[in-house]
Amino acid sequence: MVNKKIFQFSCDYMSGFKVEIDLDDCDNLQDVMNYALFYLQSFLDSNNLFVLKEKTNLINYHIHDYTFEQLGNLEYNNNEKLHGFICGHE
Repeated sequence: MVNKKIFQFSCDYMSGFKVEIDLDDCDNLQDVMNYALFYLQSFLDSNNLFVLKEKTNLINYHIHDYTFEQLGNLEYNNNEKLHGFICGHE
């Protein structure tokens, strides 16, 4: 069964960047973060945004307010076609 959720980065450098993650490929919140960061890094690499990639590597990203189990039940947030946010602080 496919359980895709859309997350948006919320940080100074990547605010608005969205990723779609199939939660069936994840076992915990750290897996969700790993997939999200992989997609972000791949995008930055493929677009030669190396300085931005270096800056984003210094950010402590996290998903708060939800457990992994709760992510599976999330509905769209405020008609934005989002399920949640990946926050980041330097």
